[in-house]
Amino acid sequence: MTIPKLQKIDLPGGVITYREAGKGHPLVFLHGINIHSGIWGYQFDHFANKYRVIAWDAPSYGGSAAREAEVGVYAGAMKELLDALGLDKVMMVGHSMGGIIGGGFACQFPDRLAALVLSCTHTGAAKPKGQPLLDRYQQRIDERAKYDPLDYGRLQAAKMTTDATPKELTEEIAVIVSETSGESFAANARMGQEADNREGLARLKAPTLIINGAGDRLGPSDGQKTLLATMPQAHQIVFEHCGHSPYLEDPAAYNAALETFFTKAQFG
Repeated sequence: MTIPKLQKIDLPGGVITYREAGKGHPLVFLHGINIHSGIWGYQFDHFANKYRVIAWDAPSYGGSAAREAEVGVYAGAMKELLDALGLDKVMMVGHSMGGIIGGGFACQFPDRLAALVLSCTHTGAAKPKGQPLLDRYQQRIDERAKYDPLDYGRLQAAKMTTDATPKELTEEIAVIVSETSGESFAANARMGQEADNREGLARLKAPTLIINGAGDRLGPSDGQKTLLATMPQAHQIVFEHCGHSPYLEDPAAYNAALETFFTKAQFG
C-alpha cells in the first residue's frame, strides 16, 4: 500500500494539508472523524493510475488548521482547496464525517460535482445549535480521556470494523486514529450533529452512490434511512460482510464498485 507524502497549502481560511497522486479526472476523498488522509492508501493504489486522486485532511486533522465547526465552513474549505489546485468539477467520495462534509459541499456547490459517493454516512443529525453532544459522541470523548492514544485507537478500530477483521488491519487503523488530536473531536462532532444537508441533497442532480456496511456498529441507522429517503434516485450498495469501513475491510470490492459507478457517471 502506497501513501503519498503530505503536502501543505495556504488558503484564505487557513492551512490545509492533503495527499495527491496520479493524473486525469480529479477524484477527491474525504475521511471520517478520528482519522486523517493517510487512511486512503488502498484507494490511492487502485485509482492513481487512472485519476488525479486527492485526499484532504479536514480542518483540525493532519496539519490542517482548525475552522469554525459548521458544515458550510468545512464545505467552503474544500472549495478553497479545489480552487487553489485549479480543479473545477470533481468526483467526490465522503466517508462518515467526510460524507457530511461532502453533502454540505453538494448543497453549496452542486455544479462542482461530476459524481458523489456517500459512504457509511448520513445527512447530518440536524440538532439545534448548542445542544449537548449526542451520547455516541460524548462516549468517545470520555474514552479518549481514559485511554492512551494507541489503546483509544484500538478501541475505535474495533468499532469501525467487524469481529472477522484481521488484527493487522485493526492495528493499522488504530495507529492512524492515535495520530489525530483528541482536542478537536468535540468541535467536529458538533459540526456533524448540527448539520442538515437534506434540502440540498434532495435537489442534487449529480449521479450519487450511497454505500453502507451491513455490520456497521458506528453509523446511525436512522440517519442512513433518512439519507436514502432524501435521495431515492441514488444508487445503493450494501456490503453485507463489512462494518463501518468497507473501503478498508474489502478494498477490492469497494474500489470495484466505485470504478463501475464512476465509469457510468462519466459515460452513461
